[in-house]
Amino acid sequence: MKEMGRRPVETALTRRFVSAKAVIALASTVVVSWQNQLFLAPIALANGCLAGYFWTSLIVFPAMHVVYIGLREKAERWPASAGQFFWIAHLAPRRCARQLSFLSGWMLTVSWQIFLGAGVMIIGNAAATLVVLHTGSNRFWLPTVLSMLTALCIFAINRWCLPLLAKLKVHMLVFHVAVFFLFVAVLLGLRAHSGLPYATASSVFLTFRNSGGWVSNAGAAFIAALVPLSSAVGYDCLFHLSEEIKSAASIVPAALTWCAMINFSLGLITALVIDFSVADINAVFGTPLSRSGPIGPVVQIIYTATASLGWTTAIVTLLAASVVPCCINSFTAASRQLWAFAENGGLPGSTWIQQVYTTDKLPSKAIWLTLIGPIVLPLLNLLSKVALNAVASVVINNLIASYLLVAGSSIYARYTRYGIFPPVVHPEPAEINWATALFGGSCLAGGLLYYYHGRKNYRGPLDKAQALDVVAPATGTA
Repeated sequence: MKEMGRRPVETALTRRFVSAKAVIALASTVVVSWQNQLFLAPIALANGCLAGYFWTSLIVFPAMHVVYIGLREKAERWPASAGQFFWIAHLAPRRCARQLSFLSGWMLTVSWQIFLGAGVMIIGNAAATLVVLHTGSNRFWLPTVLSMLTALCIFAINRWCLPLLAKLKVHMLVFHVAVFFLFVAVLLGLRAHSGLPYATASSVFLTFRNSGGWVSNAGAAFIAALVPLSSAVGYDCLFHLSEEIKSAASIVPAALTWCAMINFSLGLITALVIDFSVADINAVFGTPLSRSGPIGPVVQIIYTATASLGWTTAIVTLLAASVVPCCINSFTAASRQLWAFAENGGLPGSTWIQQVYTTDKLPSKAIWLTLIGPIVLPLLNLLSKVALNAVASVVINNLIASYLLVAGSSIYARYTRYGIFPPVVHPEPAEINWATALFGGSCLAGGLLYYYHGRKNYRGPLDKAQALDVVAPATGTA
């Protein structure tokens, strides 16, 4: 019985990544766990406070590492760009494998397009917050414009400079880690130099906060858990780039393990650094700067510690710059996932989308379509920040759902959700976590797309494998 993990997968793409170090660098700079822990820290500090932020990080990161261990084995057996929806097609019950595979592929497509848009929004918001710091003027349109300009730049890099980037992945990882240690040293060192007190150990490990009106601190801590959870999802980017990685069956599983260990450790350290740097949590949220945008409280923490416009500007600029490789590499992953779904007939116009240029071996049509997400998502910032936050939250729902579908299919083959809570107990319409409705709507849209398009055109990875005379295990081990 043959297993696809035992031989290279036939692909129209060029295997650009030839070393494990380059692949580890690629995944580390896509997910940017520690930067995400930093930029989303205000959510955890408002719901759960210092202790909630630390303990949820300590629980979520090891739990997600276990999830990736399960996915690692699938990546070793079936290294294909389709990733989760490929594995589900092979492991799910035959009567519904095609439908579940399509649903997973649809959720992944939506997730990665939004994931990319959220990345460019971080850069736009960071730059706009620096403008507020220096001028006191909050221009609501500035994050949108800067985010769209960033999207255009990373598109150009992915379309015309990708061969060069493949040689620079390790340099990106060095920059990624160097900025982390510089951030920690400057934040803690300058805080001590300024004579400011650190938070006490009892505050960091025992002080909870319940600003959302939940019945208990445990309920608030569940909201805080969304921060480390969002910092832990996304390492499936490696799966979607498998067909551009030489010896993917051996490199991808090892890289996944090392990426998770390294970046989850950095993420936990970031939570501790932020906690000990917040001696007065009310001061973090009580200034005009902290209320200027989603990254305002983070800049306020840095400014309080450094007491210097120059140092604050330099640190925030470096932090934003460290997210640029994330945007570049997540654009690559998103376009390859879109290409893989189209290659299996999952989208209208799949024949056109899956085209690969023979000259550079790039899925150019998928790259062009991937530009839509990071252009449209920042526009929501002009219409409604509630809508923007809800759409961005769909990433966690969809990615976790895709992981769970793989796990469920794996259990079935062997033997026979991001939280959706609002930020407060009795929310107003603007406070409701609309991600719940959007997640259901996304699944409904996928179901309708399957009914009208997918059931006639979606071939699915299993059908494709059979066409290549590859025998998939009917009940094999997971």
